[in-house]
Amino acid sequence: MRDSSAQLRRYWVTAVLGVTVTSVFALTARWGPDQNGDAIAAALPAWSFAAHGTLDLGEGAAGTLGVIEIENGHISNRPPGVWLAAALIYFISDTTPEHLTYWPATAAAVLTTGLATVLLHRLLLKLTDVRTATIAALVFALGTSTWSISANQLWPHGTVQFWLAASMLFMANARWAASGLSFGLAALARPVTAVIAFVHALLTVYWKRDVRAAVKTTLGAGIGLVAIIVYNWKVFGRPSLTGGYPSDFVDRLWSPDLSAWAVEFAHMFLNPRNGILLWSPVLLVLLPGLRDAWKAAPHWVRSASASGVVYLVLHALLNRASGGLAFGYRYQLASVTLALPLLVLAWAHWGSKTSFRRVLVVTGTVVSVAAQAALIFTLECLPINGSELYGCSLFQF
Repeated sequence: MRDSSAQLRRYWVTAVLGVTVTSVFALTARWGPDQNGDAIAAALPAWSFAAHGTLDLGEGAAGTLGVIEIENGHISNRPPGVWLAAALIYFISDTTPEHLTYWPATAAAVLTTGLATVLLHRLLLKLTDVRTATIAALVFALGTSTWSISANQLWPHGTVQFWLAASMLFMANARWAASGLSFGLAALARPVTAVIAFVHALLTVYWKRDVRAAVKTTLGAGIGLVAIIVYNWKVFGRPSLTGGYPSDFVDRLWSPDLSAWAVEFAHMFLNPRNGILLWSPVLLVLLPGLRDAWKAAPHWVRSASASGVVYLVLHALLNRASGGLAFGYRYQLASVTLALPLLVLAWAHWGSKTSFRRVLVVTGTVVSVAAQAALIFTLECLPINGSELYGCSLFQF
């Protein structure tokens, strides 16, 4: 009876947490046309598919960021995993076919990111007490660019974070096929995240000697990869993972510039404009605790965090660290999500052990939330050259 009561209390805490962070996201998100060009490129196919039953955006979309011309019309190059949830909201809402509105796209971003926080809270409860899990989930939601990016507009990162959180939750419960499928669904939004599933599968074999679990994970992830390849074949005319994106990314993979890669990798952490350790310094102050956390971590916590590092290594090779942002970060969000369980253990086994460390972590948390709030409340998006393509920068004081 006592166990049932404690379990019910945990569910209530998760529910209150979910409502709270989703409400904060909703109150601070961008609901109007002042969107980043990437978010507009994601909203367009969702609206067009729901309103007209087609991905063809027509001649009027020519020249818009992310819209490319193909034989049968003008198509957004955003993968389907980015905009499908938004398309559903467009479909069930009062959508006017002749006019694009942005609130359904933003609603999809807010909801998926809020749900990602809920799943991570349930996951962390497997590692720590309710209080610590709840605070950690709040820091994830408000002290990282989960708030300023994923929940702010229709970027792909909220969807990716949701599926990565689901994959870890399945992983923690030894449901390998479901974990792999979640990885595959993340790849539908960002194909490069497929590397996370395969690194996890290899580490499962190494640490658990469980080939069956690795095969199930790989097969599940493979479903998502096959789906994105087929989608790209049908929409863009050729089977590929890159779809409507230029070949530059693949070219960098096969002909790497190692010096440029090293610079971009360092920028992902330390660049004053986009470095994750500067915009979310709570991660920086927890770094000394990772060694103790690693020793205490279950295998799935280790494989998740390690695969997140490999993902960043690959991303630094394929793309620039800024992600087109004037300030803040976004490519690192997948790795932050995967590292969260290890970071919670770093707090438990290192950060909470002395008063000085506790003060250090609390200070890092406050600064992280303040930095994300600064991006939320002082970032403006203005039309570029009078067009509907918006660029964002900080207000000039």
